[in-house]
Amino acid sequence: MSDYYIATIPKDDIRVNRQIDQLLTAEGIRRDAHLDYTCAMFDEDLNVIATGSCFGNTLRCMAVSSVHQGEGLMNQIVSHLMEVQFERANTHLFLYTKCSSAKFFGDLGFYEIARIDEQIVFMENRKTGFSRYLQKLSSEKKDGTRVAALVMNANPFTSGHQYLVEKAASENDVHPLLKERKDKTMQGYEITLPEMLACREHRALLQQELIARYHCPVISFCMNIPGPIKTTPQIRSAFEHGLKILEEQLTLQKIPVLEAIPIHEVTGDEWIAAVKFPASSIKTLTTQIEETDCFGRLFDIDVIDITGEKLSRPIYRKCLICGRQAQECASSRRHSVKEMQDKIEEILEKGM
Repeated sequence: MSDYYIATIPKDDIRVNRQIDQLLTAEGIRRDAHLDYTCAMFDEDLNVIATGSCFGNTLRCMAVSSVHQGEGLMNQIVSHLMEVQFERANTHLFLYTKCSSAKFFGDLGFYEIARIDEQIVFMENRKTGFSRYLQKLSSEKKDGTRVAALVMNANPFTSGHQYLVEKAASENDVHPLLKERKDKTMQGYEITLPEMLACREHRALLQQELIARYHCPVISFCMNIPGPIKTTPQIRSAFEHGLKILEEQLTLQKIPVLEAIPIHEVTGDEWIAAVKFPASSIKTLTTQIEETDCFGRLFDIDVIDITGEKLSRPIYRKCLICGRQAQECASSRRHSVKEMQDKIEEILEKGM
């Protein structure tokens, strides 16, 4: 125990981040795409035995290896994360946790706000923080026989939004409008160029490792998202939909998956797998998914043969906006990032 220590983990530390992903997966936790700080606790052999992360004023993705549970390691992880938050001047903290873990966090000074039985508990580190907020809302209450609230994402504000506002106003005495602030077209963590380059390097390394280990083709599935924001809850849902379709087709065609590596980072959602089947046949299958699925235009499913070469598509990819060859539009910068993001959101909304 005296040899354990906690360290900050940079996003480009491929080896340690892979260990963190494995630990979270083993404990039934999916790594959040939106994290701005991650730490890990190491044992004397430099193995990751506990981890935790932050985003804004929330604590996320906290786990302790099953081998070391009961040693008080989670207490140390939480204390470390709270110190990080206090240094950022974040004193009002929130976290989500499993129902079975709520009592533990209660002992650490967190109070329950809401829960969904057998699923999740939402907690804060102020005993009356949320209740005071509710009291504030109550003090601002206005009299009326019929009261309603209208919450909308109105960017841009369309005639449809106007109709909803007018209808609510005509049917109710009090009708507060809560408009979601959305200064940018797509909301999420904006990755830097070094992060993007490190992601590409990591992906290529994993592909090479799988080819060397199994001497067979590799499928590398990610999302085709231009701009600095590579993942959002909606993008991840589309990715998971695509992965389900891909896995179903591999099973249907009796294509063995020898090893699969899922990745969920701020740089995007990925699935890299070694498959024992002719690369050209796999490429035909993946191209069909890209061409026919409702989110297919956002899928980027590469197939790498045993020589490390990426197979070309039998037909060119069409631009999301104008239908021309996508590579031509990208090289000439025919469309702005905002135009592309708007189109991506349109595709996501139609497919959901």
